[in-house]
Amino acid sequence: AYQPLARELFSAAFVCCWGELNDTYRSNLVFSLEVVFSADASLEILQLLLNLAEFMEHDLDLFDISVLADLALKCRAYARALHYKEREYIMGRGGSCVEQLIDINKKLDLPEAALGVLKAAKIEIERRGGRSLVASHNRAESPPDKMAYSVIMSYGDTTVGDLTSSWAGDIIYESWLAKLGAWAEALNLYEEKLIDNPNDVDTILGCMQCYDARGSWQNTLDLAGRSWGALSGDHTIESDPTS
Repeated sequence: AYQPLARELFSAAFVCCWGELNDTYRSNLVFSLEVVFSADASLEILQLLLNLAEFMEHDLDLFDISVLADLALKCRAYARALHYKEREYIMGRGGSCVEQLIDINKKLDLPEAALGVLKAAKIEIERRGGRSLVASHNRAESPPDKMAYSVIMSYGDTTVGDLTSSWAGDIIYESWLAKLGAWAEALNLYEEKLIDNPNDVDTILGCMQCYDARGSWQNTLDLAGRSWGALSGDHTIESDPTS
């Protein structure tokens, strides 16, 4: 067989076979494909399956949108990943998508769009009754509204849920700001959280990342010394606030 032609016809041939399968076989096949999506398969195979999923979208939504987004990221197909993550956001899974949307836009060299994602999240959270972003970030230079990217304009009343259903536990302003490179604003939030919980490892590491990005290496070393017990998992080690 002529392999390039076989690859080109794979998706069309799959659809033809799909129509002959009963529901049980279809369910089993979808499950098997999703297992392959997350497996350590070659990039060529994953790219072929990503093309198949996109081809099938014309008539059928076989796969969860988050699964397709993860597959596109594995294939480094960032434009497709952005498409799927935007759809996931619009479907009401907002909080879990924000950080990845920011990251994907940065990979695509779209800094204005990355900032627009944060603005969209801020608008949505405030509309649902959550707290807003820190004031210092609001004063930061930002592009015009027309550059705030499509997610700001895409959601409507049909996608609105209560804050606790799709955003609770996912509102991580400091991490989002760090993704944008707004290190000073992110650091302020991390330091506030450290005051409340000095043993939270994620907060410690986030704070150290901000210090490192700002070139405050002595502060990084000091924080590591004070927090060594939490970082090592040995909470019997007493923190020395003067170290």
